[in-house]
Amino acid sequence: AAHLGTLRMGAGIAAEQVILFPLYVKAEPTAMAVGAVVHGAGVTFSEPEPRLGKVTVRVVNGGASTALVLAGTVVEGARRDRMVRFDRLIAADATLEIDVLPASMVSDARTRGSDFRIADFLAPSYLRESGQFSPDSSVVPRFVSHFLEFRNPSDTRRSLVSIGESDALADYCLVCQRTFSEWPAKKEAGTAVGAVLVVRGRIQSMEVFATNEQLRAFLAPLLKSLAFPAAAIALRAKKLDLPMPGLDDPAATLAAATTSAEALLASLDTATFARRKTDDSFLGEAWFVRLKDGARGTALVHSGRLVHAAVYPGDPFEDALYSKPLDPIDPEEALEGAEPDVGLEELARRAGLGRRLTAEEQRLLDRLRDRRFRPR
Repeated sequence: AAHLGTLRMGAGIAAEQVILFPLYVKAEPTAMAVGAVVHGAGVTFSEPEPRLGKVTVRVVNGGASTALVLAGTVVEGARRDRMVRFDRLIAADATLEIDVLPASMVSDARTRGSDFRIADFLAPSYLRESGQFSPDSSVVPRFVSHFLEFRNPSDTRRSLVSIGESDALADYCLVCQRTFSEWPAKKEAGTAVGAVLVVRGRIQSMEVFATNEQLRAFLAPLLKSLAFPAAAIALRAKKLDLPMPGLDDPAATLAAATTSAEALLASLDTATFARRKTDDSFLGEAWFVRLKDGARGTALVHSGRLVHAAVYPGDPFEDALYSKPLDPIDPEEALEGAEPDVGLEELARRAGLGRRLTAEEQRLLDRLRDRRFRPR
């Protein structure tokens, strides 16, 4: 709480659909011997023996310093892709099992396992928050079902990895990566240790780290995670034939986002903290953070020092958008007596109401209808 109370917010930096509000501390933070686990890091993941009611991955840190794994880290491999649920510190030379969620659809399960590899992006804030506050193990596969059309044409995977690595999603992130890449190194208002991240005027999360080095290490995966909500908003606007939010008056969008970000930062003064129960393998302390306006988040503390905190404002838009799966089932593969094809029905409903479908969705709808009514 003391560390969060020292934060000062800088002016918003806008890059098309993304606005970033820098968070500074006046004094240079003391260095911290904690390395960031990002794409290509020297920490390895593997799948342990299955345990009833427990989904975990094994993490081995062969490095010389403690490693920080953020909630939302996505790993591809083994029998099914996974998403890390909670922030974890892995001591040097240590091996731990950490909680994860499935990050691919059931139909994407592999018959033979493979080595895990770390994706170069974090899961979007919607999934990171859900993973930490809900026991629902279907939240990521359900989310993936809404983004299948973003996959590259030859990619048949039904995983968060296949979406995050797609060329279509990369288009939503390219501009913000270029705009924000050099920002953390600047010390105009102190040392940058975090940011409030906004997409189309909606705050996605507030991220705070112990040091500037940690912020810089995790910035690229965090920025890429913003491509998911940016794409979702753009796609929804296209389906409903609405103007893109924020494009009509960028100055008004920035002004509204600034007001929201300032209110979020001010509300930290009244934040309450509750210790999260952890087992003996947990290094440090885990805390839940709650704000009076309903925002919630988590904080990871080690040796009395904040390592990372993330706060997620409530988002009814995303809750409504992803509450149901949208995965058209191939009628030729559906079992007799199976549940109705929710995805096909949803596509047909939108088309019937005159709501525009994307070209990819229209082709999918035509193909599924053709298969359903094709004589056998």
